[in-house]
Amino acid sequence: MNGGLDKANSARDAKQKEVDSAQSDLNKTQSDAKKKQEEVNKDQQDFDNKSKAVSDDTQKLNRANSELQTKTDAKNAADTAVDQANEEAKRIRTINQLVISMNLLQIN
Repeated sequence: MNGGLDKANSARDAKQKEVDSAQSDLNKTQSDAKKKQEEVNKDQQDFDNKSKAVSDDTQKLNRANSELQTKTDAKNAADTAVDQANEEAKRIRTINQLVISMNLLQIN
């Protein structure tokens, strides 16, 4: 009768070793999965940080473009004012020349 009990105990011990091995494999798989998840989380955080940096840089670029447009508009307005002043100066010179010519004609 002891022979059957020994055989059953031996079979139980063999099954327990299989269970222990499977548990060890599961623990390792879970540990690996946890490490991978931590890597994914870190990569996601890095991506989020880079996305924010890109967004910040885009906002800075948009502000710089807006400032440039404002300065360009001001320069164009100044150029137009200079052109108008030059045209007015030409008209005044023309009028002055006509006045001088008329005065010369009256003198003669």
